[in-house]
Amino acid sequence: GGGVAHSGLLKKKKEGHGMFEDPYKMSVIAKLEGMVFSLRIVHNGEVVGVEEEYDLSQGWQLAQREDRPDRFSLIHKGPNRDPALPATVTLKAASKAEGEMWVEKLTETARWMSGGAPPPDVIP
Repeated sequence: GGGVAHSGLLKKKKEGHGMFEDPYKMSVIAKLEGMVFSLRIVHNGEVVGVEEEYDLSQGWQLAQREDRPDRFSLIHKGPNRDPALPATVTLKAASKAEGEMWVEKLTETARWMSGGAPPPDVIP
């Protein structure tokens, strides 16, 4: 593998949030390693809970909102989704630039999987 391609702090959207509740109050440490995009919840500066691993080679699709470049979602439409994971996860970066960087990295990864150029570290 090529080690960590990208990592950083993101806000994870809480699906089914209350009307007056900030849907983006959950902080997560996000890491992209090879084909796996993983999230760990951060609470009061400490990493808590189990790691959620989204294996991008298992049918996850990246969705980005034109009007909100700081946000992106991973959506799973296939039957082979890990039942422990949600069908959609939406994340928000601290800035537009950071959001765009994540989208770029995830797009590069998805491109290798769909038979595009391989990751730099697998080129013979």
